[in-house]
Amino acid sequence: MGHLVSIIVTDLDFLESGIGENRVSGAGLATTNLMTGLARHPDIAALEFFLSPSLLTDRDQLERTAHRLLPQDLRGKGRVRCHSIYSLPEIWGDGEPRILYCVSPDDMYAIRYLRDRFA
Repeated sequence: MGHLVSIIVTDLDFLESGIGENRVSGAGLATTNLMTGLARHPDIAALEFFLSPSLLTDRDQLERTAHRLLPQDLRGKGRVRCHSIYSLPEIWGDGEPRILYCVSPDDMYAIRYLRDRFA
């Protein structure tokens, strides 16, 4: 089985063309390319995005995110998973090893706390 990659983000704008400040910067482009490469890589089982519950209600944005990250043949196979941030203890409690990716260095301390607390 492939690797699971957990990504805790406050929004998904960095993955959409022309939206958000990060998209036009070198770091934003690199992050988008990295996410796309990870989602398509055969050694990656899934990207697990942990989001605020309010973002989970925007089905159109979630679908655009999945379509941007995955080619047609990989869609609908659980390669991109979106979860509420509140489900983190339950999902990380399954004992599976994960790669934790931090999109923004500003969030590093909070994400390290979540890792130490729940992983």
